[in-house]
Amino acid sequence: MEYDLKEKRDTYEKVVRELISSELLVTYKNSNAFKDKNIIVTGATGGIGSVLVGAYLYLGAKVVAVVRDEKKVLEMFNSEKNNKNFDYEIINLENPMFINKGFTNIIKKKFGGKLDGLVMCHGVFSPGKLIETLIDAFDSTLNTNVRSSFHLLSLATPFLKLTKGNVVVLSSIYGKLLYKDSFLESLSNVNKTLKLI
Repeated sequence: MEYDLKEKRDTYEKVVRELISSELLVTYKNSNAFKDKNIIVTGATGGIGSVLVGAYLYLGAKVVAVVRDEKKVLEMFNSEKNNKNFDYEIINLENPMFINKGFTNIIKKKFGGKLDGLVMCHGVFSPGKLIETLIDAFDSTLNTNVRSSFHLLSLATPFLKLTKGNVVVLSSIYGKLLYKDSFLESLSNVNKTLKLI
């Protein structure tokens, strides 16, 4: 596990360095479009989420990474520990009570009541065939991948209206393709896509 996290952190840092040197990102940085914007990124220790955290920080945004595992976030974002624009919040997105408490803490204590962007790229993967899926795994996956997205969106909307902010929802490839042993992942990501239409 430790080796995998170190490898993931090294990959994160490499991808962020490459992204930062890209012409598009340099153009955005020069425009100050994200400077001092308050952005929440869920799934921040995953592949896409971690790179987005690094990119937004590079662009001057204030970022709160929503994660499940404090040890993982501290290891993953070790290079950001002294960055005043970076913070994190531990939230179990499977549980609505934790979502309410964590979101309130971010908005009130970390962002002073202002939110400019919500980037949702969280999700859990529960491999298995439909016939073998237990109801607990079904509930856990859909609560984390679908219900929590709707819940976060409903909490964020009043704040985003005030700043004319944006919401971005990212999903894995399982939302487009049904794989043999990924029934829950495919179902939850299809629902994630449909709810925005």
